[in-house]
Amino acid sequence: MKNLVKLEWSALDEYTDEFGGNAVYQMEIAFDWFDYEQLDANDCFKIFTPYYKDHKNLFSENQKQLFWKTTNAIVSSFTGKNKSELILLAKLHLLVQKEN
Repeated sequence: MKNLVKLEWSALDEYTDEFGGNAVYQMEIAFDWFDYEQLDANDCFKIFTPYYKDHKNLFSENQKQLFWKTTNAIVSSFTGKNKSELILLAKLHLLVQKEN
């Protein structure tokens, strides 16, 4: 997963925070934190939804497509897609595709 983020997202990453970290580095930290906290997909969705709604302007069309590719890779990297994961992916897709 981290390799996908490094390879795919680094090409789009132009962001640097005040400490010199980029978005790819922040994504890696977030993955590690989610793993450490043992958050499930529903918890992650609940955390991401308000962030996305407040920061839609940070997501270009290319980033949205890569975001979708990344989320599918995450789900597929485990046991494949079960019914609850497909429902959550559909909710996530609707959230990201809304133009409101």
